[in-house]
Amino acid sequence: MSTSTKKAKNENGVIAKIVAAVLAILVIALCVFNLVNGKGILLRSKTAAKSDNFKVSGTEMAYFAGNVYQQFYSQYGDYLSAIGLDPTVSLKDQKCPSLEDGTWSDYFMEQAETNVKQTMALAEYAKANGIELGDEEKEAVENYVASMTETAASYNRPLDNFLKAYFGNGINEKDLRNALKLSFLADKATSAFVEGVDVSKDAMEKYYAENPDEFDGVDFYAYTLDISAASEGADENAEEGEETVAVTSAAALNFIAGMADVTDLNGFKTIVADYETTLNPEADAEAIVDGTLREHVLKSGVTDEELSAWLFDEAKVGDVKTVVDSENGLYSIFVLDKAAYRDDTMNRDVRHILIAADEENPDDDSAAQAVLDELKAADFSEEKWNELAAEKSIDTGSKDNGGLYEDFVHGQAYEEFDNWLFDADRKAGDSDVIKTTAGWHVIYYVGESDTAAWEPVAQSAITNNEYSAMIEEMGKSVEFIDSTLAKIELN
Repeated sequence: MSTSTKKAKNENGVIAKIVAAVLAILVIALCVFNLVNGKGILLRSKTAAKSDNFKVSGTEMAYFAGNVYQQFYSQYGDYLSAIGLDPTVSLKDQKCPSLEDGTWSDYFMEQAETNVKQTMALAEYAKANGIELGDEEKEAVENYVASMTETAASYNRPLDNFLKAYFGNGINEKDLRNALKLSFLADKATSAFVEGVDVSKDAMEKYYAENPDEFDGVDFYAYTLDISAASEGADENAEEGEETVAVTSAAALNFIAGMADVTDLNGFKTIVADYETTLNPEADAEAIVDGTLREHVLKSGVTDEELSAWLFDEAKVGDVKTVVDSENGLYSIFVLDKAAYRDDTMNRDVRHILIAADEENPDDDSAAQAVLDELKAADFSEEKWNELAAEKSIDTGSKDNGGLYEDFVHGQAYEEFDNWLFDADRKAGDSDVIKTTAGWHVIYYVGESDTAAWEPVAQSAITNNEYSAMIEEMGKSVEFIDSTLAKIELN
């Protein structure tokens, strides 16, 4: 063998050893990377979001985002395929139908970013106002971690292992605690801010003066004849004889022909009653006409611009407007009954105990009457209300506080309940048993509250507006790091 051949073989052997060594190093490095990545060490070392005084690590951000995804999954799990989401495929590889050009991962991360930005803005508000986690919030963190630990144990897993399996991205207990502390600090800041908002009578009146359209509504009668619906009704009745069909058609034609002659409310009531009783002689015409009254409708509740302008700006009380949409077969009559006004109706306080109706004898009110008799015997004492509501009521919203509802707003209950409560002759201390679709109500009128119907709306609007402004201001320093966000896998 020549010297040159031996040299070549030696060189090849050296190269092979070097390559083998490099491959071994790469394999070791890959194993280390996978181990480190699986434990979230790399993602935890990265900042996903930061503000002037706070940071959210990659793993903490993964927790917030994972929460968004898991809540969505819990709510829509049975319908995921119908909305185009396959949990077995990476969310980064699935286009989201609700985004013009984005994936399901983008969808959930956008929501998570919104949530985290608000949380960090509130944390900044807390920092600026000396708000810190107290014993109550610290206990809440511990309780949450204990609950998660208990859940993990039910799957025979330690907490860290469960968190990694549930949220991925190597999330551990420390990440969970950090995220919870930030969240509970934000909650505390929210409560402090809301308590400090001025919602006094003067503040509400000022807001009303600046935003009357949010509160002023009109009362008007409205009736629409839908020719297509009338025709379908005639077709359905065709088997009953040609006479029925003829009556239906004639009634519709008479209604259309008479629209131009309606000049006041009486004319409106007459034409509606005539049409309805022609179709059904046994119909309660008065009840039908009363049902066409729309009370305190806000401008935002009238989508037709022309009708809105007429109701709020042009018409006087008693004026009539007819609208003919022959293309769609719709013939409508409107009568303005009350010009725009603010609802100053005082809210009312009421107690009730809801008793389920007997399925076999739904008109039997004996069980409710027995409860009322027991309350009367105790002179409607608060102690007796607390006892019987807890024992008898099926209304989970009030059974634990003696059946009490405060600041009840007119028009927001079952019709029979509402009519009884807001009867003009109602006096504090009145009681009765009334029936609604929910069951039998043992009802007791406590009295008027000191809050008018429009005031909670004003309070909510003022608070929401100031809250939004605060979030915008305190969130100006919040910044997201896209390179870190891109490393988060949600499934």
